[in-house]
Amino acid sequence: MNVVVVALAAETPQLERLVLDALEGEREIALCRGEPGCQPDALILAGRSPQFFLSRRDLAPNRVICVGAGPADCHPIPLPAKRDDRALERFRRGLLVHIKSVYAGGRVASARRLVGIGASTGGPQTLRTILQDLPQSTCAILVVQHFTHGFSSRFREYLAPLCAMQVKQVEDGERAEDGVIYLAEDGLHLTAARQGGAFYLHSRPGGKVNGFCPSADRLFESLAAQAGNSAMGVVLTGMGDDGARGLKRLREEGGLAVAQEERSCAVPSMPREAVRHGGAAEQLTPAEIALRILQFSEGGHR
Repeated sequence: MNVVVVALAAETPQLERLVLDALEGEREIALCRGEPGCQPDALILAGRSPQFFLSRRDLAPNRVICVGAGPADCHPIPLPAKRDDRALERFRRGLLVHIKSVYAGGRVASARRLVGIGASTGGPQTLRTILQDLPQSTCAILVVQHFTHGFSSRFREYLAPLCAMQVKQVEDGERAEDGVIYLAEDGLHLTAARQGGAFYLHSRPGGKVNGFCPSADRLFESLAAQAGNSAMGVVLTGMGDDGARGLKRLREEGGLAVAQEERSCAVPSMPREAVRHGGAAEQLTPAEIALRILQFSEGGHR
């Protein structure tokens, strides 16, 4: 078992308790409390004032994980707005993604797995939440986001500065590589094909599926046929039922199939249809989906 050693500096006792409660029971995370010889892999800074972070960021030997009012380049984890179970669990999941990425970032990842994501209305913000904290070692991620024509390149410009992974629009025939988020282009279907032990991506014109090109169904169907249990499919917020049938097929071929939990959706139609058709094995919040992708990329499945 690989253990991440973290140190914690909190602005208040209440924030310290919030972080400690979130880490309770996590066997893969060890807390360094200043014992002789303890060398943390990362420093967690939890605070509400920018001054707190400015005075302490230089204390970290390696990675800094910011909780609360940290600077933008630290991608701070928001504090829970409420102290109910749902808000605390969302905070816990987000913190775990950050911490576990410290270990994942030091690994040499293989190119044997693919994650496909389909989204429509409300997708850009949800995708940001899911993707921005995934480490560079994460397996290749293929994204179909329904846009009005001409907006896909702007989405890349918006998303790229926020992510540790490379973000690019897919090029027809290119080999899929870990650490890259591939965005489907307007009017072109994104699919994957296995060849000689590697996955190659195709971006090609075709008729609309469920009223869309690119279509999440087309992406998931290709993952089912070409990757099977080496693929994960995710249906996010959106109008209509694109992705529902393809996700079901992927699940039938042994892939991991996930839908966004309805209450966290701007428009829940797409995830709801994925569940209704029997495609989604799990319904998760965006923060939980991020952690699931990280687990899947590291070799976990069920």
